[in-house]
Amino acid sequence: METIVVCENDSKLDLNMEESVVIVIQAAIRGFLGQQMLLKIKNVIKLQAVVRGYLVRCHAVGTLRCVQAIVKMQALVRARLARISVEGSCPEKKLDENHREENKSKTRVRLLNSHSACCGNLLA
Repeated sequence: METIVVCENDSKLDLNMEESVVIVIQAAIRGFLGQQMLLKIKNVIKLQAVVRGYLVRCHAVGTLRCVQAIVKMQALVRARLARISVEGSCPEKKLDENHREENKSKTRVRLLNSHSACCGNLLA
């Protein structure tokens, strides 16, 4: 038979050992949870970047369409003005000055209306 001698120092050592084991386990769990949280935050940041990129591309497409409409309208107005100036140079097809001014003002109003209809939603 063996005799077991219990000392107060041994019980204190056991308690200290248990505390240190618990502290190590807590540190490992906290580290693991911290890594998971960091990974979630990184994924949220990536998702935000994707959504922002999508929204910027949508806005850019709308702006491009508006600019294309403006360019097309400018080309139409220039062609009309060129045609009027060519017609005005022929003596038999001269338009009187009032009619020309009226056509110019109507063209400007149409250009402004088409611009506001196209680009009005971008300003909102």
